[in-house]
Amino acid sequence: MLPSSKLGGNTAVDTYSSTSITDGDVVTVVYDADGGVLTFFVNGTSLGQAYSGLSGPNVAAIAVNAAGAQWECVDC
Repeated sequence: MLPSSKLGGNTAVDTYSSTSITDGDVVTVVYDADGGVLTFFVNGTSLGQAYSGLSGPNVAAIAVNAAGAQWECVDC
């Protein structure tokens, strides 16, 4: 997810949410492998399903390009 809450995949960028991400926000990503759904949360508030109909195998990848940004993998 981009700071503008747009989703980028392959060569396309789609509008996902009107919520913008700013310094200090906490972004959580939840992947429901059984349901095939990927959902983003910002500061604990769901932005709704980003992707559905996903099937494995899948590999998680995180790219952080902001100075001072941090990430943590929980229940990976």
